[in-house]
Amino acid sequence: MKDKTYFYGVGKRKTAIARVKLLPGNGSIIINGIPYEELFPRLEHRRTILHPLLVTDNLGKYNAVVKVVGGGVSGQGGAISLIVAVVEPFFFLSASLSSAGGLRMAKLFLFIHPIDSVVYYLSG
Repeated sequence: MKDKTYFYGVGKRKTAIARVKLLPGNGSIIINGIPYEELFPRLEHRRTILHPLLVTDNLGKYNAVVKVVGGGVSGQGGAISLIVAVVEPFFFLSASLSSAGGLRMAKLFLFIHPIDSVVYYLSG
């Protein structure tokens, strides 16, 4: 049976709110049903979104399905980047816990700064 573990998070930047579902895949990023390259034509905004994956050398290893509302293009890109940066490390933590005797992570909620707030949880 195929592993269906994914991580879901909600991030806020300025007035934009992004809901991100991050799962293993080939690097596809779909935002509001549209490939991110079409929604964010400026290279600067694309780099903002991809930055957490580039820094951790995980570009092309995860798919992201994103719903984003509010704010402008810059705020939306920042909200997506923020939540991907927070959620992404849990793939490594989940794999480490599983290999250490089959432990599973419970739902985890995290709140960061009232202006740039984040909530995320694991579903598996």
